[in-house]
Amino acid sequence: MFDKDSFLIKSFVNNSPPFVLAINSFKINTNGAVRGYPGLATCGGIFRGSMGEFIGAFFAFLEVQTTLVAEFCWLIHAMEEAQKMGLTNVWLECDYALVCVAFTSRTNVPWMLHNRWNTRLNYCGKMMFRVTHFS
Repeated sequence: MFDKDSFLIKSFVNNSPPFVLAINSFKINTNGAVRGYPGLATCGGIFRGSMGEFIGAFFAFLEVQTTLVAEFCWLIHAMEEAQKMGLTNVWLECDYALVCVAFTSRTNVPWMLHNRWNTRLNYCGKMMFRVTHFS
């Protein structure tokens, strides 16, 4: 039998981001997940303002995909959502190093995402955009 007291998920909200963001800047934390290889895939992300406040979130079901496609899809979705919101100063933090490398080398992007990726890169070129990797 499920005992809700023995299964407790604690959530900690810190209104101070680990690095000081400039006023009117936004941080995006995202991730993708795949069950199996290839398998059912999803992606999602959360947008925070310069004071750590919640701005918005997104998620998407990607059907059957590989891990690489799922990781690039969340990045593309995050950049599309940032554009819809009119954000001009964005810090994207991700846990997939290959995605960070893709900003300097376009050869890592899955072929089926090239057009959307190039469109997003053009948008990023018109704004303050930073990508960092954490492990």
